[in-house]
Amino acid sequence: MISELKGDDYMTDAEREEALTIARSLFNDQYIKSYLKNKRQNNLQPQINS
Repeated sequence: MISELKGDDYMTDAEREEALTIARSLFNDQYIKSYLKNKRQNNLQPQINS
């Protein structure tokens, strides 16, 4: 897995893989896919400053 933010990452690739392995053991794949889809959609929405 290669990050697009090299240098700005707070986790190494090895740490990211370990976190993903742990997440997959705790949550099923459908839950993870749904979470990531919602997170991506939220990141694409324009920020509203109040």
